[in-house]
Amino acid sequence: MDTGRSATMRLPPYRGAVVPLFGRKRARKFIGLLIIACAGTSLTQAQSCPPPAVPLYSTVHLQMSASESKANYSCDTGYELFGPAMRICEGGRWQGRMPYCATNVALNKPSKQSSISTKNLAAAKLANDGDLSTVGEKPVCTETRVENSPWWQVDLLQAYEVRVVRILTRGCCGHQPLHDIEIRVSNSSSLTGSRLCAWFPGILEDGAMKEFVCAYPINGRYVSVQMVGGDGSLSLCEVQVFSTQELSVGMCGHFDDVVSILRNCYEFHLQGGSRKLAEEHCEKRGGLLMYNIDRRTLPFIGSELTRRSNNNQLNQGLVWIGATLKRGIGPGRRGWFWSNNEPIPSGGLLWGEGQPNNYNKQQNCIVLDQKLSWMFNDFNCDLDYLPWICQYEPVRCGSPDVSENSTLVGKDFGVLRTVKYDCPIGSVIQGDAERTCQKSGFWSGSAPTCKHIDCGPLKHIPNGKALLRDLRTTFNATAEYICDANYTLTGEDTRRCAKTGFWTGQEPKCQLNFCGTLSPPVNGSIQLEGVKAGQEAVYSCQRGHALVGVGRRKCMLGGQWTSTAPSCRYVDCGKPSPPDNGNVNFINSTWNYLSVVTYSCSNDYTLVNGDVTRTCNERGIWSGREPECKIIACPPPPIPNGAYIKADAITGERVNIHVHSNVEYGCLAGFKLMSGDLTRTCLKSGLWSGTLLHCQLVDCGRLPPILKGEIKYLNDSTTTLDSVITHSCTNGYRLVGSETRVCGTDGRWTGVSPRCEEIRCAPPEVAPNTTVLYSNNDRSSIDSFRVGSSVMYKCMAGHIIEGIALRTCLSTGEWDGTEPPTCHYIECGKPPPISNGVAESQTTHYGSLVEYRCDDGYRLGNGAERRLCLENGTWSGSEPVCVEVICPDPPRNDDRLLIEVSSNNVGAVASYSCQDGYRIVGADPVRVCRVNGRWDPPGVPFCSVIDCGRPDLIPHGRGLLVNGSTTFNSHVEYECLHDKMLIGASLRVCLANATWSGREPTCIDREPDRVNDVDTLRIIPHYDEQTSNSIGISLAVGGLLLVAVFIGAAWVWMKHKPSPPVNIHARARYVGKNNVVSSPKNNYQATTQRGGPYDGPASGLGMTNMNMAAMASMAEYANVTPPPLPPNHPSNQFVTFNTPPIALQHQQNIYSDNLYDNSGDSSQPIYANIQEVNEATHHV
Repeated sequence: MDTGRSATMRLPPYRGAVVPLFGRKRARKFIGLLIIACAGTSLTQAQSCPPPAVPLYSTVHLQMSASESKANYSCDTGYELFGPAMRICEGGRWQGRMPYCATNVALNKPSKQSSISTKNLAAAKLANDGDLSTVGEKPVCTETRVENSPWWQVDLLQAYEVRVVRILTRGCCGHQPLHDIEIRVSNSSSLTGSRLCAWFPGILEDGAMKEFVCAYPINGRYVSVQMVGGDGSLSLCEVQVFSTQELSVGMCGHFDDVVSILRNCYEFHLQGGSRKLAEEHCEKRGGLLMYNIDRRTLPFIGSELTRRSNNNQLNQGLVWIGATLKRGIGPGRRGWFWSNNEPIPSGGLLWGEGQPNNYNKQQNCIVLDQKLSWMFNDFNCDLDYLPWICQYEPVRCGSPDVSENSTLVGKDFGVLRTVKYDCPIGSVIQGDAERTCQKSGFWSGSAPTCKHIDCGPLKHIPNGKALLRDLRTTFNATAEYICDANYTLTGEDTRRCAKTGFWTGQEPKCQLNFCGTLSPPVNGSIQLEGVKAGQEAVYSCQRGHALVGVGRRKCMLGGQWTSTAPSCRYVDCGKPSPPDNGNVNFINSTWNYLSVVTYSCSNDYTLVNGDVTRTCNERGIWSGREPECKIIACPPPPIPNGAYIKADAITGERVNIHVHSNVEYGCLAGFKLMSGDLTRTCLKSGLWSGTLLHCQLVDCGRLPPILKGEIKYLNDSTTTLDSVITHSCTNGYRLVGSETRVCGTDGRWTGVSPRCEEIRCAPPEVAPNTTVLYSNNDRSSIDSFRVGSSVMYKCMAGHIIEGIALRTCLSTGEWDGTEPPTCHYIECGKPPPISNGVAESQTTHYGSLVEYRCDDGYRLGNGAERRLCLENGTWSGSEPVCVEVICPDPPRNDDRLLIEVSSNNVGAVASYSCQDGYRIVGADPVRVCRVNGRWDPPGVPFCSVIDCGRPDLIPHGRGLLVNGSTTFNSHVEYECLHDKMLIGASLRVCLANATWSGREPTCIDREPDRVNDVDTLRIIPHYDEQTSNSIGISLAVGGLLLVAVFIGAAWVWMKHKPSPPVNIHARARYVGKNNVVSSPKNNYQATTQRGGPYDGPASGLGMTNMNMAAMASMAEYANVTPPPLPPNHPSNQFVTFNTPPIALQHQQNIYSDNLYDNSGDSSQPIYANIQEVNEATHHV
C-alpha cells in the first residue's frame, strides 16, 4: 500500500481550486478538516457530493469551485467513452448517467455476408478492416447482390457483452441507401433466434457514422447487421462492435507492432531471422513464440498477416510459430509440443493441404504458410530468414472501476499488483476492499461500495458519563466512559460504532471503591490487607480446628466483600488400630486435626496395600489407606532353556517362594551344565540368591555333503544327542562305508564318513554286419560307460535287425538284455515294368526305393509313385499305371467369343476370336494344353464392341451419324454450309480396326455465282445450267447413297435386332432475329420470317430434312416445291457443323439444346449439338 501518494483521478471531489496528492491517513485528516470547515460555512453554499463513481478503463478529473463541482471522464488508451463526458454535482448528487469505456472487438475478426455483388466483388472483410474510407479506387465497402433481406455478420471468436454497434455507410456512387436496419446478437451464426440489439426503421445518410446502442447489454459471439423489409443491396464501409470485456493494446506493453485478441497479446516481428533468434527475442521481452493456436485465433492471425503482406510490410510467405517436434522416448519426450512445453493434441495441429510431409526427415518445426491460407506446414528448423510472432500475457490492467462515495488508494496497475479501496469517515466498505491485477489483464473481484453508518448518541451512566472522541456517532467513532470520584469503572471503558449500526460491547458501570471492616472467627484469626477495592482478607484457625468456608475474601467495587465469613471447627479422627504382624506409631501423640501416624511390620514381613504415613484431615478422616503386613516372598524362580526345577525332597511338591525357601535345578536330557548354581534361596530382599543355571544342548552339527551322495536326518532334521542319519549315493554310484550314524554324548557322529564310488559298464558285444551308436556317456573313449549310457544297434544296407536294438547300462554295471541283436540280409527282387512309363531303382535289397515316371503326355494314375522294399521281401503299396493327360474344353465368357481348338491333348492349341463387329481384348487369345492338364496362359479373353468414336468436327460443315451409332459398320455423312463446297468423301464407314474409312473431308468456299440470294419473305430456288448439272449429279449420287443406306440399315437391323428406334427432333427457337440454315446438297436459299408458322420440331440435314407436313404448312411463304428429302433414319443424329471463326461469334442457336423421342415427352433429352448461324452472314 502506498501511504504517501495517490492518483489524482481517484480523489473525492471536495471543494477547492486545487486537488492535492495524499494517501489514506492524510486524506482522512483532510476530509475531517473539510467536514469541520463546512460545518461553519454559510448555508447558502451548494451541498457537497460524495466522490463520483468511475467506470472501468477510465479516469475522472474533478473541477471544484464555490458554486459547483464537475467530474470530467476520459478513457484509457484503446477505449472510447460512451455516455456523458461530464457530470455536475447538484443537491448533493451527481447528475446524469455514468458513462462507460469500451473497445472495438470486431476489428479484423472473421466475417461473412449473405452474398457478394458481382459488380465489384466487395468482400465481407471490408466492413471490419479498420479502414474508415467511404470511397476509393478499389472497393473499401462491402456490397451484396440485390436480394431479400441481405445481411452481414462478424464472428467475435468468443462471447462478449455487446453494448454499442457503430456503422459507417457508403459515401457515394449511387448505391441504394441503407434503411430498416436490424442489429442482432447471438451465440449461434444463424440469424434465427438471435436477440435484437437495436432497430432503425429510417434511412441512413450516405457516408455517415451511425451509432446503435443496445437496449441492454447482450452477451453473444456473433453480431449481425441486416436490412429488412424487402429486396435491396447491403453495403457497409465499417462496422464496430464495442464491449468492456476485452483488453486494449495499451495493456500489452511497449511494442512496435502488436495486436490483442482473446485476452492475449501478439507482436508481429516482420524482419526475418533464425528460429533461435526468434525464441530469444520473445523470451527477452517476457513472452514466447506464438502457441496454443486454435481454429478461433488462426483466422484472425491469418488476416493480420495478409493485411501486412498487402501493405508490403511482410515479404515472406512463411512465419515462425512456437511448435516443435520431439523425437525422444517416453511421455513428454515425443511428439509435437508448444513453446510453453504443452503437448499439442492431434486435433490441435491445423495442417494445410498435403501436410505434414517431412520430405527430408528433418522438418521438426512448424510455420504458418501463406500458400496454404496460413495453415500449418512442417519445415526445417535451420532457416534463418523467416519473420515470427511473439505471444505475451498482458503487462498491466486497465484503470479499475470505483463505486460512488469510495476512493482508490494506489496507482500501480501492473500484473499481480494490488489496489485498495477506502471510504469516507462514517462509512463502511462493503465488498472487496483489495483487488489484484491478474495475469489475464483483468481485476479480481468487483469494486466495493461504501455505506454510511450512524450508531446514534449514548446515554450517561450512574456516577459517570460517556464522551465522544471525534464529536460524532458514525462508523468507527469512539466513545470513552469515566466515573465520578470514589467510583471505579467496571466493563469496557471505550465503545466503537460498528458497521452493524450499533455500539460495540456492553454499557459499563461506576461502582464504589471501599468495603467495611471484618471480625475474626472463633478459634481463628484474620490477616487483613486493607479495605480498598481489590484488597484481600485471609482467614486461619487454631491447632485441632479446621476452617469451614472460603479462607480468602476480596473487597469488590461497590463496597462488598466476596463470599461469606468462614468459621473454625474442632476435628477428631479417632485412634487407628495396628495391622496384623505390625505396629502403629503416633507422631504427635494425638489423633485430632493434622495429627500424623506411621505404620511398621514384624521380621520377615513387609508393608503392602496402604500408606506408611497418614494424616487426620478437616473431615475427621485419616488420609490414604490402612496398610497390611504380608510375609516376604520372592518372584517365581526362572527356568532357563534346557533346565528344570526339582520337586521338594520331603513333600514331593515344588518348593514355595517365601523368604528362606530353597529351589534346586537340573539339566534336561541332551543338555549339560555349563555354569550357575544348582540351589538358590529366597532372601529378605525378595530376590533369589546365586546366579541362574545355564544348560547347553549337545549338538553334533550337520555333516558336509558327500560327492555324488545324499545325507538324510531321520529325527525331524535334528542333529542333537541320539539323532540318526543315513547315507546314500546317486544313480550310478555305490556306497563304501557306514550307511547309518548316531550323535553321541561327546557331540560327535559315530563311525566314519562313507564315500560314493562310480558304477560303470564294460563295452557291449557287437554282432557281424552290425554298427553301434553310443549316447549319454561322459567319456570320449569306449573303454567304459556310465550308468544310463545307451547303445543303438544298426544293420548294414540290405539287412534287418533281430532282437532289441537299444540297450542301456544299468546300476548293476551290466547292459540290459541277455544277448546283443543280430542282422539278416533281405532281397525284394527287381520291380516289374509299367506301360507308358519306367520304374527307376539302383538297388533291390531291404530299404531300397523304386520311383515310377510316366512318358510325356501321360501321368501317374492309381498306385504309389514310390515303393519301398520291406522286411518281408516285398515292395510296399500297389503298382501304378500311366494314363493319358487330357485338358478340359476351353471356357468362353459370352456367345460372341469364337474358339478353334485342334484337340484336348497335351500340346493342343486353342485360338480365340470374335464375331464381326467385335474385337478381342483381355487375356492372350492363344492358349496351349500343358502336361498339368490346364490351358496356358491362364485367363479367358472377351469380346468388346468395335467403336470408332465420334468423328472430328469439320470447319464450316457438319456430319450425320446415319444410324445414330459409332460402332462397327456405322456410317457418317458430311455436308457443308450453303456457301461452302465439300471436298473429299461425304460418307465414311467405321472399320474393324476401330477407325473411320477414308480421310476427313473439308468445306471450301463456293464460286460467287453459286451463292443463293436471300429473300426475307419467301423461299426462291435459282436454277441455271451449271446448277442443273450439279443438281442432277447430286440426285444420282444421293439416290445411290439412299439405296446403300437402306440396305445397310436392313442388314444392321437383321444382325442386331435393335429395340424400336427413337425419333430425334430439334426444336426451333426464335430469338428476335431471322434465323437461316441451308444445305449444300440443294442449291437454294430459304428465309423464315419472325413469327412464321413453323415453330415445331425439325430433323435431318437443316431445312431439307423438314418433314412434309411442316413444308406444306409453309406454302404461303414459299413459291417453289420443296426438294426431295434425304434418308431420315429414326436414329439419325447431328454430329455438328462449325461456326466460322469471325462471322459466327456470339450468335443464337437456330435449334434448341434438347432433342426428344417420338413419345412427345419434352423432359427426356437425347442428343443435340447444333451450333448457330449468324443472320449477318446471310444478310442480303
